[in-house]
Amino acid sequence: MSGLSGEKMSGAASRAAADTGGGQVWTEVVVKVPTSELERTEAVLHMQTPLGLYVEDYSDLEEGVRRVANIDLIDETLLQKDRGTALIHVYFAPDKDPEEALAEVRGRCAAAGIEGAEVSAGAIAEEDWANNWKRYFKPLRVGKGILIKPEWEELGGVDTQGVKAV
Repeated sequence: MSGLSGEKMSGAASRAAADTGGGQVWTEVVVKVPTSELERTEAVLHMQTPLGLYVEDYSDLEEGVRRVANIDLIDETLLQKDRGTALIHVYFAPDKDPEEALAEVRGRCAAAGIEGAEVSAGAIAEEDWANNWKRYFKPLRVGKGILIKPEWEELGGVDTQGVKAV
């Protein structure tokens, strides 16, 4: 989310979200709630948009990773995430007024009596969605002779002598 987060998008932020001089800009509304309110909030927000939503819930990170992947190696940035809250990202199409989207989400949360919801909004370029997932894939050495390296990553200082990059 580019630098438009906050309690309310200003008129200037709304105009910036509507006009980027190129690619389309979507409105991303993020609702931060205690994990105890996650399921209820998610249900309320699913009704808000036909475009779906994205949930960040790290409350059971270690157990989930061990159960699904049977590994102990977890990225340090994930380990530092708040386990007591969850983030729900709701996306609105470029033709939706950002301030209206923000007001609708706040209204739905208030009407449902969701306690402790913090709502913010920002603009996100469509191109960002196409590339943001790449940040989670880094070069990975497997044994002594294999290095798995995504094509967009630079090796920068990694010894590759005798290593087959895949």
